Amino acid sequence: EVFEKFSCRPDQVVEALALIGDSSDNVPGVKGIGEKGAAKLISEYSNLDNIYKNLDEMKNSRAKKALSEYKENAYLSLELVKIKTDMDLKFKLDHFEFNHVNFLDDLKVLEYCEHYELSSIVKKLTDRQPQTNQKFSASQQESISNELKLGDQTQPPKGEVKESTRPPITRKYQLTNDKRMIEELIERLLKADAFVFDTETTGLDIIDDKPIGISFAMASAEGDLKNPSRKDAYYVPLVEGHLKDISRDDLLTLLQKIFSGDAIKIAHNLKFDLHQLLNIGVEIKGPIADTMLMAFIQSTNYKRYSLDSLVEKFFNHQMIPLTELLGPKKKEPILDVPIEKLSDYACEDADFTMQLYTKLFGELQQPESKKLWELAQNIEFPLIRVIAKMERQGIYIDQEYLLQLSDEFGTKVDALKKLIIELAGEEFNVNSPKQLQVILFEKLKIHEELGIRRIKKTKTGYSTDVSVLEKLSEHPLPRALLEYRGISKLKSTYVDALPKLIRSDTKNIHTHFLQTGTVTGRLSSHEPNLQNIPIRSEDGKKIRKAFTVQNADCVLLSADYSQMELRLLAYLAEEPSLSQDFADDLDIHLTTAMRIFKTDELGAQGELRARAKAINFGLIYGMGAGRLAKQTGVKMTDAKQFIESYFENYSSIKKYMDECLEFARKHEYTETMLGRRRHLPEINGTNRMVVVSAENQAINSPVQGSAADVIKIAMIKIDQELTNRQLKSKMLLQIHDELVFEVFKDELDEVKSLVQNMMEQAVDISVPLKVQVGVGKNWLEAH
Repeated sequence: EVFEKFSCRPDQVVEALALIGDSSDNVPGVKGIGEKGAAKLISEYSNLDNIYKNLDEMKNSRAKKALSEYKENAYLSLELVKIKTDMDLKFKLDHFEFNHVNFLDDLKVLEYCEHYELSSIVKKLTDRQPQTNQKFSASQQESISNELKLGDQTQPPKGEVKESTRPPITRKYQLTNDKRMIEELIERLLKADAFVFDTETTGLDIIDDKPIGISFAMASAEGDLKNPSRKDAYYVPLVEGHLKDISRDDLLTLLQKIFSGDAIKIAHNLKFDLHQLLNIGVEIKGPIADTMLMAFIQSTNYKRYSLDSLVEKFFNHQMIPLTELLGPKKKEPILDVPIEKLSDYACEDADFTMQLYTKLFGELQQPESKKLWELAQNIEFPLIRVIAKMERQGIYIDQEYLLQLSDEFGTKVDALKKLIIELAGEEFNVNSPKQLQVILFEKLKIHEELGIRRIKKTKTGYSTDVSVLEKLSEHPLPRALLEYRGISKLKSTYVDALPKLIRSDTKNIHTHFLQTGTVTGRLSSHEPNLQNIPIRSEDGKKIRKAFTVQNADCVLLSADYSQMELRLLAYLAEEPSLSQDFADDLDIHLTTAMRIFKTDELGAQGELRARAKAINFGLIYGMGAGRLAKQTGVKMTDAKQFIESYFENYSSIKKYMDECLEFARKHEYTETMLGRRRHLPEINGTNRMVVVSAENQAINSPVQGSAADVIKIAMIKIDQELTNRQLKSKMLLQIHDELVFEVFKDELDEVKSLVQNMMEQAVDISVPLKVQVGVGKNWLEAH
């Protein structure tokens, strides 16, 4: 069977694989030699050593050239495909004897499952513990101990909540719906140094939905945030039918009073609650804090940052599920939920948000976390208000233009589909990978026609994804397929989808910006995701033309940082040559080409500049010689030489990258210039592919994360200045290193100067930041 597959003996399989390679395991092999060629060579020469001993006498010039050029890869591949059998093992077979009963009763297993948030297994393991002599994991014991020290041990009042995995803890959850109780609560909230609030709403829309009640919990009046005064929480309804002797209007006046005070207003995902309160005319003023952002700043490694998830992680407590109120499909109207049940649910949210805040606050006050707390206070918390304004404003979309573009793209899609079927020579479903496999690899055998031996495979056969079609794109059929898929995606993802998101009242789309969406700290957006709107292709650019202004007195202004990550790399690495080039406002890629290819300005133009550009940007993302060779079309040996020459000329960058790796291995996280961390425990793992990926992130994250911090600072400063100067112009979008504004024409010169200055001077660093500003009636013109 081995001979049938490889045309060699079992002991020669590693020799054959060294030539063929294995793309699924990143084994390079010898480019240009496939299964048939390898079989012939092994049959004739028996092994790799003999092949290279007889290379000069080889008659097949094509194979000879490939073997000569990729000799290093061949021997590397031989090592990679060998199974290592000479290990010294510390263990014997009987060490692995397994008793499942003892195993499941081991508290270390429970603790492990809690750590990795395996909720259903945790429940089963907890249920196994004898009720008469209940056992708890170490983390549970700590929580119990802390609760008993801090908890209010008075008689259990109405509304008590008991955790299923811990001894009962008394909590006072109180429905507060008459005038006397509300006024007493307001008085306490006004005296508090900090309080938590959480809105219960009719839905999740930031503009249409309204709060029907607010729950509160507070820290002690003395301001000891590590020790909340009580485990009390209060639910105040905002619906007339739920209030007794106080009107809703009078209540809103009292609420505005506490939300305008000096206390720290704390919420989990505060931006949502800010929107909801604005929907009933209540504005949050003064200091704020967000436990979701605090958790995110503390660690980027949590799988989820929802309140339920973090409470379960930190306190081993399962919150009352929303399905208990609104039914299994969450479709029951929230106003139909009994008020006492809704009160308990809302109070639990406030109670545990306060517990989460006090825990995270304590941890972020530690000396080693000082920069993280400053990051939260100076960047993430102030940014909440900025992006909330952007979300409420939205951006105008030319719906008629998108309808025309949909017709245009539809015509292109139909024409390409017709062309693909003609090139295939038969009717088939162009969108079916299975049918496409048959056409490309069985009927037309395009890979054989082009002499491409290594094609990525899936469980069902050869892959038909973009990377494979690009490999085959010298043939007109895969080339047409790539174009068809590109246009189809633009049409479905943007052209046809954007009009559905336009609000009928504002005629704008209102994207949601997420501060916890990326581990590097960059903002992301959804509904719609505007971060991925294409700009490189001509068809992609046409979509940006749809983003325009509704008011004829306005224009769009785009301000885009130029080469920000490269400038930050020069600063962080303290690279003198690169820093000076930026200071002199030179063409960075041209000067890089002149240095690494040792040529004058004229010789460094064109292809050499393009290669230098690929290296400049690629190294930030951990690009190696293989990717550079593929991207620039040069040999692997040349790509290695280019990178070596780059580091010879920019030795400080090489030193900086080595220091980034050393720091990440020691601390298992990276840091931006402002202290933002990205946790990388996997960098010290045993899976080489995972480790390499973590190493790339260790180099890239400090640069990309610093870029995220810079533009956030710029956004906060610009928003403040627009407000201070009482300008009508507004910030609309943040896309990567670009900010988009709607600017009144009579404010254009002032806003243009303001934005450019604020962005370029966002941080005080030795390498100058540069911003390109454009103006137009739509986003395409402005950019």
